Amino acid sequence: MEKPYGLVDFVQQTGRGGRRAGEVVRSIIIDDGRRQREDQHGSFVDDINQAQMEAFVSRPGCRRAVISAFMDGAAGKTCKDVDGARLCGGRGRYTKGGGNGYGGEG
Repeated sequence: MEKPYGLVDFVQQTGRGGRRAGEVVRSIIIDDGRRQREDQHGSFVDDINQAQMEAFVSRPGCRRAVISAFMDGAAGKTCKDVDGARLCGGRGRYTKGGGNGYGGEG
């Protein structure tokens, strides 16, 4: 399984699933260490989007900071700043509610 191409794709996918009544979305990112294919025709925006996904995947701790900075321009905002956030999986990552993919699972 490859990780999503970019952070925008990931946020949109987890957001769509989270709007369905009675369904809990759990996102798992598997990185097998292989380099992703490089798109020779990609734009500057595509490059930034992919770089932010790399930052999201490799960041220790709360990953919401990457999402908040990239999507909302709110640098430094973590799940600690979100009402109702709780620790998930005991790794010091935070997630809101039942695990919507923002903080990583387990």
